[in-house]
Amino acid sequence: MSDSSIFHFMDTKPSEQLDKLTRLAVKICKADIGYISFFDNDRQWLKSNIGMETSEFQLSESICHYLVKNNLTHLTIPDLSQDDTFKEHYAFKENGIRFYAGFPLLSNSNQIIGSFCVLGYSPQTLDELQLEFLQAMAEQTMVLVESQRLSHQLAIATERQEKQVGDSSQAANYYNSIANNSTFYICKTDLKGKLIYCNDFYSRELNVDITTHPETHIFNSITLEYLKAATEAFQAVASGSESKLRVLLKETAKDQNIVTNLWDFIAVKNPANEIVEILCLGYDITELEENRAQIQLLADYTAFQNKKILEYNTFVSHDIRSHVANANGILSLLDIITDENEYRQYFKLLKKEIKETDITIVAMDRMTSANVDFEESKEPVSLYHLIEYVFDLVVRTKPDLVFSYVNKIPENLILFSVREYLENVFLNVISNSLKFTSNEREMKIIVNALQISNTILQITVRDNGKGIDLAKYGDSLFKIQSPLNDIKEAKGIGLYLAKKQIEALGGRVDIESEHEKGTIVSLELLNYEN
Repeated sequence: MSDSSIFHFMDTKPSEQLDKLTRLAVKICKADIGYISFFDNDRQWLKSNIGMETSEFQLSESICHYLVKNNLTHLTIPDLSQDDTFKEHYAFKENGIRFYAGFPLLSNSNQIIGSFCVLGYSPQTLDELQLEFLQAMAEQTMVLVESQRLSHQLAIATERQEKQVGDSSQAANYYNSIANNSTFYICKTDLKGKLIYCNDFYSRELNVDITTHPETHIFNSITLEYLKAATEAFQAVASGSESKLRVLLKETAKDQNIVTNLWDFIAVKNPANEIVEILCLGYDITELEENRAQIQLLADYTAFQNKKILEYNTFVSHDIRSHVANANGILSLLDIITDENEYRQYFKLLKKEIKETDITIVAMDRMTSANVDFEESKEPVSLYHLIEYVFDLVVRTKPDLVFSYVNKIPENLILFSVREYLENVFLNVISNSLKFTSNEREMKIIVNALQISNTILQITVRDNGKGIDLAKYGDSLFKIQSPLNDIKEAKGIGLYLAKKQIEALGGRVDIESEHEKGTIVSLELLNYEN
C-alpha cells in the first residue's frame, strides 16, 4: 500500500497548506468532518484532520478501505444507516457517522496512496458542483504532495552537500554523479551570481550553456518584475546576513513560456568559515500555482451558489410557509362563518394571500436563475475598454505569446452588468483561444458585438487557430476537470467557469469550430437597448 511519493509524509507534522484545503472542503460541502489521509500497509494516517479526535486507525475499519479494495474513482454514501453495505459499519455503529464522500489520492504510478474525504453526522447528498469541487481538492492535494516530495529530495541533497564543503573537487564529483538525473534545478554561483556549475535539468529547461557562455548569471532568465526579489534574496545570503533564503520567481523557459520556480539560496563556506559560493536549488511549481488560482475561482463560485441556496431556503421557510399558514387560517374561518358579507371579506383576504404567494414564487424563480443576486453589484461597464484591459492583462502575464487582436466593440457600448464576472469570462475565453494556435499562421483574435434583439447582446470571440474537434470534445467542453487531452496547457476548468458565470448573469455561451480554420465563441448577454 505504501508508495515512495509519500514515505516521508507518514507521522509528520500538520501541513497548513493541506489544512486550508480540508477546511475549505468542509465549508463548501457543509460537512462536520474532513480529512486528508495516507495509507501504509493496513494503517490509515490523517495528515490533515478537521473534526476528528484520532489521527490514525486501521484501514480495514475505515470506509476508505472500499475505495482501495474496489479501486473506485470516488465513493459517496448519503446515509450509512440506509445503505445495505454500510448500515452495520463501525463508522456508523460506533461513531455515528451518517454521511461520507471521498476521492482517492493517486500517485504518478496510478496507485491509491490515500484519500480526501468529508463526513457528517446527518444524512446528506452533495450536488454535482460540490462533488467536482471535492475531486479538484483531491487532485490539488497530489500536486502539493509532489511539491513536498521534491522539497524533501532537495533537503537531502543540501544535507549531503554541506557534509562535503571541505573538498570542492569531491563536491563537484558528487554533483555530477546524482544531479544530472534530477528533475529539479541544481547550480552553484560565485558571490556575484555567475554560474559555476549547473545540472543538465537546469541547462535543458532554462536553455543555459555555461560552456559556450561562461559569463551567464543565475538572474538571466528571471522576468523583470521578479528580478528585484531575486537579487535581494541572493545578496542577503552572499553577504552572510542570511544563511539560507527561499524565494518564488517567474522565469523564461526554453520554449519561451513563463514558469514559476521555487528557489533556495544557500551559503557554502570554506574551512575558514568564509562564504565562497552560493548553492541554488529549485523546482518548478507552475502547475501548483495555476491550480491554486483556479481552485480559488471555483471556491468563490461555489460560495456564491451556497449563498443562493441559503436565500432560497429562507424564502421557502419564511415567505411561502407564511402565506400558506395565512391561507389555511382563512379557509378554516370560511368553514364556520355564516354571515354573507363577512364571508366575502374573508374570501377577498384569501385571494390576496394567493396573489402574494404568486409574487413570492416569481421572486424565487428569478433568484434561483441568479439574475437578482447581482443587482446590487451591477454597474455600467464599457465593454470596449474591458476587452482592452483583458488583452493587456494577457500580454503582460504571458509576454511570450505571439498574437494580434482586433477589438471591434463600439466604444460607446455600455453594458449594465457585474464587471468582475465579465473580466473572468473574457479572460477564460481568450486564454482558451490562445491554447489552439496553429503552426501555419500567427494567431489573430477578433472581438465583435451585435445587438440581436431589444434585450440580447451577442459578443463573438473569433480566432484563426487550429480549431477544436467538436465531434470528439463537444460534450465535455464546458465540464469541469475535462481537459482536452491533446492540449498540454488545458486544465479543464476555464470554459466551465466561463459558462457558469455567463449563466449566472442571465446569458448563454455557444462554440463553433472548424479544423485549421479557427473557433468562434458566441456569448449572449441581457442588455436592453433603451
